[in-house]
Amino acid sequence: MLVNSHGVQVCSASTHKGSYIYYVLMLSCFNYQRSHIAIGLLPATALNQMDIDSNKEKSPMLTDDKRAILRMAGNEELLIRADEFLATHNPKALPALIVQLWPTRDKTLILDVDNESIRKRFAAGVEGDDGWWCSFKSYSQTKPTLHGFATMSGSEEPTWACEAHHDAHFIAGLWHFPTLMRESHNVPVLATFHAQFFKDFLILVQSTLGSQESGKEIKFNVTAAVVRASKLYFAAEAKFGNSFTIRATPLSQENLQFPIYRIEPAQEDWSTTANQMARALCGAYGVAAPTP
Repeated sequence: MLVNSHGVQVCSASTHKGSYIYYVLMLSCFNYQRSHIAIGLLPATALNQMDIDSNKEKSPMLTDDKRAILRMAGNEELLIRADEFLATHNPKALPALIVQLWPTRDKTLILDVDNESIRKRFAAGVEGDDGWWCSFKSYSQTKPTLHGFATMSGSEEPTWACEAHHDAHFIAGLWHFPTLMRESHNVPVLATFHAQFFKDFLILVQSTLGSQESGKEIKFNVTAAVVRASKLYFAAEAKFGNSFTIRATPLSQENLQFPIYRIEPAQEDWSTTANQMARALCGAYGVAAPTP
C-alpha cells in the first residue's frame, strides 16, 4: 500500500505500469484539491491581489502591435530594434517617443562604431539645450550595446537615450514628459515643441555620418512611434501668454506608428523631413504643427 507524504492512501505498491499512472493521476487530483482549499482560506484582500497580479499590464511591444507590423511590412527589423532599445533604456515601460533612421537596401553603409571621433561627435549632441532631451548632449561615456553604442541623459535613471549601430541604423527615444493639470490631476503630455525632437535627431545623425565622410550617396528611411500613446495627452501653446494648454486627450490606440519617410541623397536639408514628421505627430491629435 502506498501512502503519500500527507498520509493519503493512493494505490497498491505494484510496479505495474497501470498502477503507476493511477498513482500519478491521484496525486495530481490531490494537489489540485489542496490548492483550491488553500485559495478558499485566503482573505479577500489576498484574492484581490492575485487578480491584480494576473491582470498586470504587460510592457507594450511594437512587435506585438498589428498596426505597426502592417505599416512596417518589409522593415520588421525596425520594430525589433525599437523593442530592444526600450527594454534596455526604458525598463519601466513608460510612454515614449522614439525616432529611427536607417539606410535603404540599395547600398550597404557601415558605421565605424569603434572610432573614437565618431563616438565623441555623437555624444556632443546638437546646438541648443532643450530641457527635456538636452539636445542629445551626453556628458558621460558612450555605452556599448548589442548593435553599436549608446549615449543617454546623465541621470541615474535615463530619461532619454540615443544609439548608433554598425549598419548605420540610428535610434533615439524620450520617456520623460511635462505634466499639466486636468480635472485636479497632473497628466503627462506630448506637446507641439516635440517637433524639435525630430529636427535635433536628424541633425545629429547627419553630422555623425559626415564625420566619417560616407553615406553621401545613400538613401535613408525615417520613421517614428509614440509607444503607449493611450497614456499621453497633447498640449499646444495657449493663445495668450507663454504657457501650454491641453488640446487633445490620449489616442484610443496603444501605439502610434508613423509611416516611413524617405531622404534622398540630393536632399541636403533634412529639416524638410523633420517638418513632415512634426505635422504627422500634431495631426494625429488634431492640432496644427508649429510653423517651421
